Amino acid sequence: MLFDKPKVFYGKHKEYVHYLCMDRGTPRDDGINLFERVLDLYIISPLIGILYNCKGKADYSSSDKSTIQLEQISNEREKLKLVYRVVMLLADKDTLSYEERLDRAFRYTEKSHPEEFKKNMDLFNAYSLGGIERLYEMFSNDKDDREELLQHLEELLFPDMDEIEEEF
Repeated sequence: MLFDKPKVFYGKHKEYVHYLCMDRGTPRDDGINLFERVLDLYIISPLIGILYNCKGKADYSSSDKSTIQLEQISNEREKLKLVYRVVMLLADKDTLSYEERLDRAFRYTEKSHPEEFKKNMDLFNAYSLGGIERLYEMFSNDKDDREELLQHLEELLFPDMDEIEEEF
C-alpha cells in the first residue's frame, strides 16, 4: 500500500524541513514557517521537484531526524496518492510511453510489481527531496526580509512559464 510507513528526513533535509516548517503549528524563531506541518511540505515538495526538475538524494551524514508519523500520513493518504500519481505521470515522459506511465501511476503496487513499485517510490522521494532543496534555496535568506519572502513566493506561485514549458 502507498504511504504505509512514517516518513523520516535526515541530515540536511531535516535542517531544511526545520527551516521551512513550523514546529507542530508553533512558529520557529530560526525559520520562515512557510508550512504549518512537515506533512504539508511532504505533500507539495514532489510537485515542486517535478516542476523544477529537481531530484535530491537522502543525506545520512547526521542521525538528526524529522519524522512524519504514520497516523498523520494515514490522514492525508489520498492527497499523497494523488501527488504520487501526478509525479508518475509526468516523470520520464520523454523516455516512457503514456501506457508505461499509466502502469507506473495506477497499476504497479507493492504486491503486484514490488521492484517497479520500489523504483517508483524512490523516484517520488527523490523529487520530494529535490523540491525541499529547491524551496530551501529559494527561501534560505528570507527569514528576516518579508519583502524578499513575498517576492520568492510570487516566483514560486507564478514561475516563468517559458522556462517550464521547455521541461514539459
